[in-house]
Amino acid sequence: MQWFNSNILALIPLILVFGLALSGTGKIVAYSANPIFSFSQMAHGVGRIIQAREGKIHDVVLFGNIADSVALEIGVRSVNTVLGIRSLNLKLKEYRPKYLLLHTDYKKVVEAVRSEGGHVTRLASWDVYGNYYGNGQKVQILSVRWN
Repeated sequence: MQWFNSNILALIPLILVFGLALSGTGKIVAYSANPIFSFSQMAHGVGRIIQAREGKIHDVVLFGNIADSVALEIGVRSVNTVLGIRSLNLKLKEYRPKYLLLHTDYKKVVEAVRSEGGHVTRLASWDVYGNYYGNGQKVQILSVRWN
């Protein structure tokens, strides 16, 4: 009986690992059966908006914390609001972007744009990755008009 109890205790971690692996596999299979390409849909939506407003997209600077990822997908230039050593206000003064693509840093960037004399208008928003990042915030594209 003691042998039986010790073997059962030894199996419990294996059973837990196996259960977690099955759970993760189930989620992968469910997603693969019905994929939701939310990032790609959002990126191409951004491209369509810019194309419709500007007539071309390759000369546009997209400014935001996920702008660089979208730029790779649609072929625009980008400036990341988070990465780099220059402050957000210096980047705004240098680039004077016409479009912001914001997710987790929305409030901070919009306030900085307004403090530099920009007027912001929301053009569209998307649910990306189930709004997992940024406490459920949507990704938003905004246009900026500068004084």
